[in-house]
Amino acid sequence: MKIAVYGTSATGKTAIASELANKLRFELRSCGEIVKKITNQLGLSSPSKLNIHDHKLIDSETKNVVLTTNNIIIEGRYLNFVLYEIKDVKFIELICSPEERKRRILKRDFPNSIARLKNIDIEKIDKEDQKLIHSLYGEIEPKIIYKYQIDTTNYSVVECVDIIIQECKKQKCLD
Repeated sequence: MKIAVYGTSATGKTAIASELANKLRFELRSCGEIVKKITNQLGLSSPSKLNIHDHKLIDSETKNVVLTTNNIIIEGRYLNFVLYEIKDVKFIELICSPEERKRRILKRDFPNSIARLKNIDIEKIDKEDQKLIHSLYGEIEPKIIYKYQIDTTNYSVVECVDIIIQECKKQKCLD
């Protein structure tokens, strides 16, 4: 079983994928963490500074890992573009309200109370993501055979994982 958890920033991808991998005892590949690690190794100020070549290299490595690994959870923002050609991948798209995403970013990236006053522009973040998607993959939305969407706005990580497992059992992906 191969499950790709994807979606925009602050929808819960890393937390949900980690919990899902732990609960199912699957391997986990966190593309977001790989991007952050390479960004730090290169001394860049943010993942948005990573060049197209490095993104494509991560994509290629991710495809190879997915093709050669069974029982894996993969998380990342653009997996619907990276893995769409791999037929046995089940795609779980996470969505979340802009207000909740902003709250999560503030809590995650700016934990002290003074920094919480920082104005986070979710629309700007999404536009920057779209710009990167278009430069990496073009304008066409890939055709995905199986996709399940979860709005994580009002659910905990554990609740989201339970929903995913129930959906996988319903689709006969898990015993």
